[in-house]
Amino acid sequence: MDIISSGKRGFTVIHIVIIMSSLVFLLLVLLEASAASAAGSIAETVCASAGRSVLTEFEPALYGRYGILAMRSSSLRSEQLASYYLSSSLSGDSTVVRLAPSAVTADHEEYPALSTELFAVQIRQLGLIIAAKEALDETNISSFISRAAAGASRGSSVSLSGIREQLDSMKEEKEGGGGGSPRKREQAARLSDIVKRGEEDKNARTSFSGKLTRTADLPSRLLGYGTRSILLISGGIADMSSDALFEDEYMVNVLSNCVNGSNDGVLRLECEYLMYGKSSDAENEKAVRRSLFALRMTANLAGILADAEKFEQVTAAAETIFFLIPLPIAVLAIASAWAGFEAKEDIRILFSGGCVPFVKSRSDWNLSLDELFSNRTAAQRRPAAGRKRPLSGCYEDYLRFLLALVPRSEKLARLMDVIESNVRLGGSEFRFTDYSYGFSLRVEFERRSLAPPAFSPGMRKTVVEHVHAYVIGKTA
Repeated sequence: MDIISSGKRGFTVIHIVIIMSSLVFLLLVLLEASAASAAGSIAETVCASAGRSVLTEFEPALYGRYGILAMRSSSLRSEQLASYYLSSSLSGDSTVVRLAPSAVTADHEEYPALSTELFAVQIRQLGLIIAAKEALDETNISSFISRAAAGASRGSSVSLSGIREQLDSMKEEKEGGGGGSPRKREQAARLSDIVKRGEEDKNARTSFSGKLTRTADLPSRLLGYGTRSILLISGGIADMSSDALFEDEYMVNVLSNCVNGSNDGVLRLECEYLMYGKSSDAENEKAVRRSLFALRMTANLAGILADAEKFEQVTAAAETIFFLIPLPIAVLAIASAWAGFEAKEDIRILFSGGCVPFVKSRSDWNLSLDELFSNRTAAQRRPAAGRKRPLSGCYEDYLRFLLALVPRSEKLARLMDVIESNVRLGGSEFRFTDYSYGFSLRVEFERRSLAPPAFSPGMRKTVVEHVHAYVIGKTA
């Protein structure tokens, strides 16, 4: 009986040991599963934090001047930065689940800064902000004066013509008896002073001598874009999509142009360069004058032929002067001459900061047919005091129209030229070919298993892959 009793106790002990071992094994499995889950969560968190920290290493000169975010596309540098931020994040980690990055890989190939499509994402966002800010600011005269006072600086959205229009409206209000307050007079005096200083600055800049160097290395050349001579012939159909309009708004407001120029860049005619891509200001000025002349002459000729009074004047002149030439040819010749001289006057007004409506009314014409054959100068033809200034058709409006004729990717590539040249002018080594808008990050983590080596030998691995970018999109 003692032997039987002893055997039963031994069986019970073995049974208990088996049950306890199973429970311990189950507990270890649960602990390991919890540790794996915690390790994955920790890895995701520290990777996201490290990636965002690496993104803060953008080019400060590029962001400060143009609001564009880009970082060096050096995988080694990004890997070193990510490793540093990962180690810093994990240095105070729990001793229960201790992670250590064993391999860090960063890849910038999907987000090259030379991609016009990815570049356009930031330009559109900035253009939308500029358009919204302008819409809000235009309702406030104090804000208008503040921006006008900075009219000589790069990026000002207030032209001399706009300031003159504001002055004219204030004068009309005063004459009507509603604008004689001391505050209104002070505001008018400030605007008059701004116009005076702007005219002095414009007179001091009689020629455009800016010129780009190392043109073969510029982004537009690397992307295969050449130059243009006249947009109305070589340009495409106007792109009036919302994306293109916001991009153009950024270009017109941030870059300098022939009327609102600046002296802090390689080129002064930056907007004009976007259209024609010629290396010097002088060449781009000639090109924009040709395009404006073709545009204004066409519009003026259409206006003459559509206006019964003007057409009758042209017909009478043709019958009198060119009676030996067939009448239709004579009419077209005189109408073209009138339209051409009127276009020349239009360009003079635009380049002096004035406005010329795209479609003129009779009161907007500068030159009558009788004056075409007179020897009076442009200043003698129409007294300025007797004319009301147009509310639209300023030089920047024509720039927007001409920019719309340039393919989007082409003008974006030339915008890269301007930005790169100006940023490098400040001493930076920035080049779009050496930068990117983001990177993909792959990190392998190692952790020691909580189970005894006999049950779970070696290290456990956790792999995390993230994308960190200033813009998300496909490469062009």
